[in-house]
Amino acid sequence: MLIVLSTDIMHAQDQDFMDNILWAQVHFKKSFSPQWIGFFKPILRRNNDLGSHQNFSLDYAIRRKLGKKAYIQFTGRTWWMPERGDRQFLWLEVGHKTVLPGRTIIMSNRLRYHLALNLYGNFDPDFLRHLIKFLPNTTWKLMPSFGVETFFQFNGFNQVRRIRFEPGITYHINTNMDYSLVLWRQNTYNTDISRHDNLWVSTISFKL
Repeated sequence: MLIVLSTDIMHAQDQDFMDNILWAQVHFKKSFSPQWIGFFKPILRRNNDLGSHQNFSLDYAIRRKLGKKAYIQFTGRTWWMPERGDRQFLWLEVGHKTVLPGRTIIMSNRLRYHLALNLYGNFDPDFLRHLIKFLPNTTWKLMPSFGVETFFQFNGFNQVRRIRFEPGITYHINTNMDYSLVLWRQNTYNTDISRHDNLWVSTISFKL
């Protein structure tokens, strides 16, 4: 949806920088009722081709289901940064999933307002983010997926600044535990330094 809002990203700068970054995270999910779910997720990151500690953060969220196909969610992310000081994000999002005609593919859409608080004199941009994701409509234990997330930045820029292409795979270990590995091929545009990073997102998930 948001990809079409910017036609000038094809004129982005030549590649200036690329890194391989690991996000190692543990995702805990707890249902409090048929409608309400809570999440808690610590995330450890390594950059410089996985050779250095980058930072650590905690996600915490509450979700309200809106029927069987939609939800609304509020998320906070608190960062501990080794050099630049702590950071704080607040996200409000809505999501929806549907089975496409033919009933072989599930499509999900997530629209997120990404508010970043500017702490310790640091500037963090604010975005409207859209993620579209596809996965097979099956009960396979090993499940592939593919998504595209577009970041439309505010703060006076008002243009697409980042796109992630997200191929991944999830293994359903049992009814309460999953493991997933997703590659976020992240391209950053319309900045002084054009970045093209590989973010390797390794997640083990538990239902409590």
